[in-house]
Amino acid sequence: VVSAPPPFNICLLLCAPSEALDDAARGVAVTENTSCDPLYSNITFADGLNIRKMLGRWIEALTSVPASGKSRTCIVHECSDLHMYKGSFQRLSVTSTYRDSASIQMQQDKEHYIKRGAEDAMLKYTSERDPQEFPFWIYKLGPEGKDSFGRPQYEYFIASNCIKFPVLVLARNPQTFKLNYK
Repeated sequence: VVSAPPPFNICLLLCAPSEALDDAARGVAVTENTSCDPLYSNITFADGLNIRKMLGRWIEALTSVPASGKSRTCIVHECSDLHMYKGSFQRLSVTSTYRDSASIQMQQDKEHYIKRGAEDAMLKYTSERDPQEFPFWIYKLGPEGKDSFGRPQYEYFIASNCIKFPVLVLARNPQTFKLNYK
């Protein structure tokens, strides 16, 4: 008996079309601003994303069950290594440090977010752990604050994929997020 892949994986294939796949084979009409079928065509992205304001340290304030099914704690994301081309955002590298529930040792993953589509908030995600690409969209940006050097930065942001599962909320200060924005 051959089992079908879970619907989550099927949706990811529909939502993150690869240039190597033929549009007709997927049965999805792809436009410049939409990379999903009509069910997801009304998705709105965060307006006015300035990727430079995302650089620095982020801590997971809220997260749904991870797609991998593994529980991780003490998660810190360090956004660095911003690549621009002709003044336009192209790629952001992130180092995630976490403690896996199965071990007591801290682990690190190197992740990459590559611009996909017309929106800066529409990204492709890949990591050293899982080289398969999937969509990672920024839906909402928190208010602007200042870092310790006086540079503008976002206080939090909400991101997910086209089916909005799993949902990830990263904040500069989780306590401030819980008090003011949750």
